[in-house]
Amino acid sequence: MSTYGTGIAYEGAIHAAISAGRQDMLPSYTQLNKRLFQQEIWKNPSITSYIVSSEMNIIDALKKIKSNKYSFLLSVNEYGKLNGALDSSDIHDCLIEYQNLDTSIGEIPIHEVKTINTTDSFDVVIDMFQNQGAEYLAVVDNDYVLSNIITKYHFHLLLLEDIAWDFRFDFFSLDEGKLLQDVVNRPWGFYKSLFISDFTQVKVISLLPGQEISLQKHFKREEYWTIVRGKGIMTVDDQSYFVEKGRQIFIPKEAIHRIRNTQATGNLVLIEAQLGDYFGEDDIVRLRDKYGRD
Repeated sequence: MSTYGTGIAYEGAIHAAISAGRQDMLPSYTQLNKRLFQQEIWKNPSITSYIVSSEMNIIDALKKIKSNKYSFLLSVNEYGKLNGALDSSDIHDCLIEYQNLDTSIGEIPIHEVKTINTTDSFDVVIDMFQNQGAEYLAVVDNDYVLSNIITKYHFHLLLLEDIAWDFRFDFFSLDEGKLLQDVVNRPWGFYKSLFISDFTQVKVISLLPGQEISLQKHFKREEYWTIVRGKGIMTVDDQSYFVEKGRQIFIPKEAIHRIRNTQATGNLVLIEAQLGDYFGEDDIVRLRDKYGRD
């Protein structure tokens, strides 16, 4: 919260106390800051599981670690000012050394945290992840009060989803699964989605020697293929032609198409970029398939 906003709230609390004739209601500035921090920060569901105070014990920290994805915690004081970071190995080391579950977080050595300021530009964020080796960044204000957290996965998704930089964005609402797709086996080879969003999907497709995909079409997407390894025969509607490394192919919506690896050894590998509004595998209409699939 800004100093300006804190000042307004402070003046409002004073006015309320005077109006009620209650001197005991007059808040100290420190008390108000603490209360505002608890209201504005601790209720944020995106970062609560990553924040601990020095008064918490090891059990509290372990519960926090278990509830978050990245196995790190940020230590803050009672007013939200960032102290440092610790991870699961720090807690385990502490358990071995002290053998006491009531040991407080304040007794565990903490690490320095890479930070950005709420006023920093996106260029600073890029530099921190690209050149400074950051795995995550704590977003702090001019008083070093924690405002947000962004991880490297969040940063990549922000770029790929074409989302404008705003330090107040709920980065934990981003779907990291879009970057972590499994390899999918097929009778002809395999594919892996490298990225998927609301407007595109990018795959790497690898066909085994002598194998081919089904003769197929799609209603909801067009595709742009680039051959990056190997040789084969490409069919688009009523045209068939030889393709090899470097060849680019455009497949419009509803165009009937197929590719076959004509090599005796070595996979045919291509990059497929899909454009449309739906990218599910159920948009594949197979017209002919040597493997007997529908």
